[in-house]
Amino acid sequence: MCKVESASVDNPTSPEGGAQTPGKMKTNSFFSQRIRLCGLLTVVGYLAAFGTIAGFLGQYAWWMDLGSHFRVQYAILFTFLTIYYALCKKKRWALGALSLAFVNAMPVAMFLLPRAAATSASGASFRAMLINVNTERGDPARVITAITKENPDIVVLEEISDEWVKALDPVLKTYPVRKIEPRNDNFGIGLFTRIPCVSTRVEYLGDAKVPSIFAEIMPDDRKLTLITTHPLPPGGSEYSSCRNEQLDKVAKEAATIQGPVLLLGDLNVTPWSYYYRRFVKTSELHDSAKGRSINPTWPSFFPLLGIQIDHCFHSDEVVISSRRVGRNVGSDHYPLTMDFSLK
Repeated sequence: MCKVESASVDNPTSPEGGAQTPGKMKTNSFFSQRIRLCGLLTVVGYLAAFGTIAGFLGQYAWWMDLGSHFRVQYAILFTFLTIYYALCKKKRWALGALSLAFVNAMPVAMFLLPRAAATSASGASFRAMLINVNTERGDPARVITAITKENPDIVVLEEISDEWVKALDPVLKTYPVRKIEPRNDNFGIGLFTRIPCVSTRVEYLGDAKVPSIFAEIMPDDRKLTLITTHPLPPGGSEYSSCRNEQLDKVAKEAATIQGPVLLLGDLNVTPWSYYYRRFVKTSELHDSAKGRSINPTWPSFFPLLGIQIDHCFHSDEVVISSRRVGRNVGSDHYPLTMDFSLK
């Protein structure tokens, strides 16, 4: 392990033969210590190793689950450390870093494996767009521009308030069907569509009491159940418990629905979390990103720590032909757009 080095103290005599005065002596000072690059990288590596292990134990503690979200960053970091330690001829350190790089890269690689070829769709193609606008700091003008550019048939907006609905009216007025639950606490939600709608309902699933929208729409004269939800972020034991409860309840409802299902939302969970895997297993839905790519959707203000928490899930009857993350719209989230059709 690399050590922190400090400047040495000399005690030479003066040119006149006397002892050097205390004011001229070199002293061991905290501010004169030189931290080597190797030491910094090792500390970062230890932290990432802890996060790697903790992430696999997320079901046992909320703070351990937080470690699961950064598999991509861990894999890149440990790959770099493997090369660095190899160049430094630290074989054991290089081997340890390589092992951790592999442990983190495997879940990512499995997520990116090509999916089985989907049955071709027989009907028209439709476009859906999800935007978490950020209630307090978002930019309505940029959101309007993004929606206008993509021209989706379905728009799901999260973190909307009454003020946001008014600000976005120039573009939202083109969507005759809407279901809105505006709030000022970052959990307002709204569904806007040009597709004929049979029914809409708002449900408050779990103790968090935040709204989710269930709608039955008729694309291509076939019924599609559209779900949009936004659980609490896992910022503590209580919030994490509420998030997990809401994910479980949404998954169970989705599993009981007959026919095509499309689910959009900022789920505040990544594909590497135990609770994500439980959601997929219970809901029997497919992640539209799987087999395509890993596109971080949050936080837009710190791309190096970008993670994928905005999702589009679908049932077997729905074919996703394209999926893409859009440009920054002034929110801490990037918008998510997908084209879909029915088998």
